[in-house]
Amino acid sequence: MAENTAAGVEALYDSWLKAWRTMDINLMLSLFDRDYGSLIYQAEEHERPGTSYEQIVSYWKNVPSILERVSEWSEVEKTIALSGNCATIFAILMTRLKATFSPHEIAGKLRVSIVAHKNNDRWAIIHYHESRQLLIEQKQGTWTLGADARFLD
Repeated sequence: MAENTAAGVEALYDSWLKAWRTMDINLMLSLFDRDYGSLIYQAEEHERPGTSYEQIVSYWKNVPSILERVSEWSEVEKTIALSGNCATIFAILMTRLKATFSPHEIAGKLRVSIVAHKNNDRWAIIHYHESRQLLIEQKQGTWTLGADARFLD
């Protein structure tokens, strides 16, 4: 049973990677438990999370107006913790994105936490959170603040 559980979570994660790499809206939406009452979807660019399946659908239907392409979406590291019918996935990804509002690609490491549960023999996402690390450094007596994202020519 443990192997099937781990394999199911890995398959969910692999599908999530594929959905992002290909910007496959239908695949991405299929990975969420649309009937779960307390969904969370926290995109890095939003101040507050979406808390319903309808809000996740709205977010993903808007993705093509913001994101032209995903040039890189590769795993740097990943940890999966399993507990019964619940799994937590933490991953750090190297990303390279071409936004519609910039002539440059945006590159940097993205941190992702995914919580999934098994319901009716199917693993589905119920909580998603992405963020970038704040980069704080001092140069010549002045502190600077940024995020792990940079523009590429």
